Amino acid sequence: MENSKIFHYTNLLRVELSNEIDTSEIENYFPQTISEKQSDYNSDYTINYNLSQYNYLKNILPSFDLQGKKFPYRSAPAISKNIDGWTLSYFFPNRYSEDYFVAINQGKICIFANKYDSNIVIRILNELIVRKLLEKNYFPIHASAIVNLDDGKTDLFFGGKGSGKSTMFFEKTVNGNYLPLANDVCFVGVENGQAMVYSMTYDITFHKSLLVNNNNDFNIKDDKIRCNPLQFCQFIDKSWIYVAPLKSLNYTALNLSDDFEIQQISAENMHELLLKYGKDRDFTFDDVLNINNLYPNYDYDNLIKHVSLLNSIKGNVIDRNKTKRQIY
Repeated sequence: MENSKIFHYTNLLRVELSNEIDTSEIENYFPQTISEKQSDYNSDYTINYNLSQYNYLKNILPSFDLQGKKFPYRSAPAISKNIDGWTLSYFFPNRYSEDYFVAINQGKICIFANKYDSNIVIRILNELIVRKLLEKNYFPIHASAIVNLDDGKTDLFFGGKGSGKSTMFFEKTVNGNYLPLANDVCFVGVENGQAMVYSMTYDITFHKSLLVNNNNDFNIKDDKIRCNPLQFCQFIDKSWIYVAPLKSLNYTALNLSDDFEIQQISAENMHELLLKYGKDRDFTFDDVLNINNLYPNYDYDNLIKHVSLLNSIKGNVIDRNKTKRQIY
């Protein structure tokens, strides 16, 4: 593809993007992943964006099995059919985008839509990342994760709604010697005897009281500031990390009233907590692109065996004098 660029997610996935695709929008959610295509560069997939065939495909939609709805990971429900070796999937409209089609044959992917929408491309890239991780027997945890600059290893924080996952992520990356890896969901697994964690990137939210004022055009809704990963990296002047060894699993139950406390817990207790709090309600993994039809195997026991520190974290982690930030 002339003037195409490459999306590279660690050594896991390389995708060639056609020149119709706005890579600046992709970099908002995947900082440091876009490069110019080199003549000898081999990619796992190529993605094209097509606006001319959408109406034609909409006319053949009645021939799809409308009852065979599937639910891919954090995306719109979809229905699929096979046409001449291609898997053609129709994604229903939802609050994030209008409806669209995706066709895939081996490594060739084409998006058919009524208008251009970078969110669709980002969702397809996320789906491809998930498929690669499932092939490596990784599974997701609803958690935030940060990488210690001293040892290059990851601390992962999970817990119930409002337990402080985002607070730990914000406090440690803004004021500590840590880099961001995941703000909401990450994939974990054991590879060559080492527990590892991979990043998934989504919008980051934090309370507006953590900032003196907002001169950075962050969106504010219900007293929460929302920004994309690139904005957050620019805010803290640090790089995003996508994969690192996993050092600690931390069940998090923060509150402002009590003193900060960290305690080691048993493998049995950690397993129970992961069963209760580790999964997100959107953890559905139907393979609408017909790539490998894999689902996660939540092997908490094997993961716990390969993690050095199993902790419970409670109390108030915020130092208001350090946390309040002026944005210029």
